[in-house]
Amino acid sequence: MTPSSGTFQVRQAGRYSSYLFGTNTSRCRRILAPGVDQTAPIADTAKAHNLSASSPAISITTKYPNDLVLDLPSIYGGSTLVSPTCTQQWDANVPNAITGASSSTTVQLPSTVSCGWTASSADFWDDVAVELKAAG
Repeated sequence: MTPSSGTFQVRQAGRYSSYLFGTNTSRCRRILAPGVDQTAPIADTAKAHNLSASSPAISITTKYPNDLVLDLPSIYGGSTLVSPTCTQQWDANVPNAITGASSSTTVQLPSTVSCGWTASSADFWDDVAVELKAAG
């Protein structure tokens, strides 16, 4: 079942946290993240969308050191997403429907993190960034 727009579910199992991200218009993906605080795993979130055709980009200001930042853009399926500025995790294209992707980076100290992708053809997009708090 796809979560409602703008929501996500967190399922925890042992030392790993499993995250299911998605909206009513996007595909869901599960991400396993080791070393995440099991009590309060999500430190912060950011969301962005465009008003004119372009490539996805988002920034988030992290709150804690050693946290993992996940970037989760989606764009019309007539476009593909390439050349992420953060480390690519996955990239899935459903032609003529939707393209979803994910990239990540770890911050050593609290800072502003920017992640972006190049779209094969500029289009309308949505993007979400999630700061996962490190354990300890």
